[in-house]
Amino acid sequence: MSTQMGQALVECSVLNLFGERSQRYVQEDVFQLWQFMMYHKHGFQVENPQPCRWMPLLPGGNNVPSGPLVNRVQLSRWDAELQKVQFIERFVSADDTAKVSDLLRKHYSPELLGGYPLELKIEPGYVSI
Repeated sequence: MSTQMGQALVECSVLNLFGERSQRYVQEDVFQLWQFMMYHKHGFQVENPQPCRWMPLLPGGNNVPSGPLVNRVQLSRWDAELQKVQFIERFVSADDTAKVSDLLRKHYSPELLGGYPLELKIEPGYVSI
């Protein structure tokens, strides 16, 4: 699903209820809804949003990262009821990829998967502002 053009994202900082700050990368087309949910459902503050673009790291080192390393994490599963593959896609810092991948996997119970596999794909990349 990657292209040379990359993916439009919004980079922002999130302040949780314990005063802990983390960096987030959210797809531009869903950012306002995501920001609303972070505040109204979780009580988190979203600060310093700025547009950026995620770019895949090309095989063979044909592009040099100009910003932070951020991976595209994609989970897919077969939805027997809808008769199609469902995708979840997140963009996370390279350092947080394993932790976020594990959290996303935990959202899928064996009953929800219905015997079908949950597939995880991690695509290395970076963001440029």
